Amino acid sequence: MNASIIVLTYNSERYIKKCLDKILINKDSNDQVIVIDNNSTDKTRSILKKYKDIDIYFCDKNIGISEGRNKGAEMAKYDLLFFIDSDMILNDNALQTAKKTYFLYNAKAITGHYDEIGSGYNWFNEMEREFFSIKERDVSDKTITLKNFACFSGGLCLIDKNVFNKYNGYDSNFSFFPSEDVDLELLMLKDNQKIVYEKDFSGTHYKDYLSFKSLIKKYCKSGQALGRLIKSSIHHKYKIPFNDRWPCLPIIPIIEIFLIIISIFYKYALIPLFCLFLYRLFPIIRRNRRGFLKNVRFVIMRFFIELIMFINLLRSLLSPSKKGKKLNYKIEKYEAKK
Repeated sequence: MNASIIVLTYNSERYIKKCLDKILINKDSNDQVIVIDNNSTDKTRSILKKYKDIDIYFCDKNIGISEGRNKGAEMAKYDLLFFIDSDMILNDNALQTAKKTYFLYNAKAITGHYDEIGSGYNWFNEMEREFFSIKERDVSDKTITLKNFACFSGGLCLIDKNVFNKYNGYDSNFSFFPSEDVDLELLMLKDNQKIVYEKDFSGTHYKDYLSFKSLIKKYCKSGQALGRLIKSSIHHKYKIPFNDRWPCLPIIPIIEIFLIIISIFYKYALIPLFCLFLYRLFPIIRRNRRGFLKNVRFVIMRFFIELIMFINLLRSLLSPSKKGKKLNYKIEKYEAKK
């Protein structure tokens, strides 16, 4: 069965050629490749113009991830939609593997596995990705449920177009992780739509350097996005499987602060405080081999990160919900000059 492969770009000059070349090698002969450029200001457009047999669309402004992917789905000719990030380099036979799994399991969506590679991105972010990795889930049962939950990635997935349209695609009100792809996944699970994790539908995700300041901004946004996810779960009546990975409810730092205050007057409060510290530390030691001191450093850093998340979560929950503004933009298909 033929598929439409959708790639969204924005200032993607570093990886877009590798991304598209690998897609063209992977795809079946009649598969459609759609690229929507979010008004890039680097060399992305000039790189895209060199490709033939690809449907290329240029926007006159950055319309965001959700709107861009939704627009790509509108342009799709086929009922199977692949969403591939522009900094994702597929492994050999990745697309064919996803198709086979889709039909074998009679699934409605397939989420893949990818390794993270970056040019020295922040050490905490690197450890966090390793700790929350989808690799840690039980791959003997490929079907994703609320009990065996792994976050669906919109950067490497296959989804039935009819199901995608049933939920009106990705919610453009989300702007950060946990984001529109997790929201769509939970909506699907609520309706018992079958989602399968396929480790051999795989690739490499390239990440740029993340400074400490950028890291803090990232988790401020994550706290706000988590508030949006909770509001969406209340509105759509779906469950969020909070766990020690993602989605993570950053409540432990508040308990720890409470115990620290109590310990000033009642020293035995240090016992549950120490137990919480071990609760954080032991799973990390078990899942990586970075050394005891670096793991302790990670736990301490995670305390402050989750505190930042919690503050922004509260701000998001207490602020009135805002509907996404209707975007006014022009999108034109690129036609190569003959």
